[in-house]
Amino acid sequence: MDGLEGRTYVVTGAASGIGRGTAARLMAAGSNVALLDRDTERVAAAARELAGPGESLALGCDVTDLAAVDAAVDATVERFGAVHGAVTSAGIFHPADMVDLDAVDLDVFDEVLAVNLRGTVHLLKAVLPRLGPGGAVVTIASTAGLRGHGFGPGYTASKGAVVALTRLVAVQYGPRGIRANCVCPGATA
Repeated sequence: MDGLEGRTYVVTGAASGIGRGTAARLMAAGSNVALLDRDTERVAAAARELAGPGESLALGCDVTDLAAVDAAVDATVERFGAVHGAVTSAGIFHPADMVDLDAVDLDVFDEVLAVNLRGTVHLLKAVLPRLGPGGAVVTIASTAGLRGHGFGPGYTASKGAVVALTRLVAVQYGPRGIRANCVCPGATA
C-alpha cells in the first residue's frame, strides 16, 4: 500500500466489517480517512480505536440521504483539505430478502437497493467532482452481483447494479485519470 501517505479517503460502512478493515489499512498506510456510518456510536468508537500515522474523522451519515453524504464529503475536505478517493462499503443484507423473487416484499427490496445501490451512487456523486488525476474509487459489491446465489433478490440486484455502475464510472472517468474498481467478496466475517 505504498503511495497512500498523506492522501484522504472517504469510507462508508466504516463502523464494522469490510469498511472498518479498509479504513484501518488506509490509516496504517498513512492516509487520512473519513469514516462514515449511520451508527454514530460505533463509527466514533472505530475512529478512536483505529491507529496509524493517518488521521481519522468519524461522521454519522446515512448513505440513503444525499444531503447527508454531501455534507460528510464537505466536512472531509474542510478537515483534510482534499479528498483523493472513496470506498463504498455501506451495505445491508436483509433477512426478509431471503426469499424467492415471487415472494419478495417490495418494501424490503427497496430498502436494500436504497442502501446498497443508491448509497453507492450518492457517495460517487459527491466525491467524483472533487477528484483529480490519480483519484480512485472502489465499490464493494458481491459475488452475488456476478453470478447470483439463488437467494436475496434485492441484494443480488443491488450488487449486480453496483458492478455495472462501476464499469460506467471507469469508462466515464478513466480518461480524466480517475480509477474505478469493484471488489466482489463472498461471505466475509
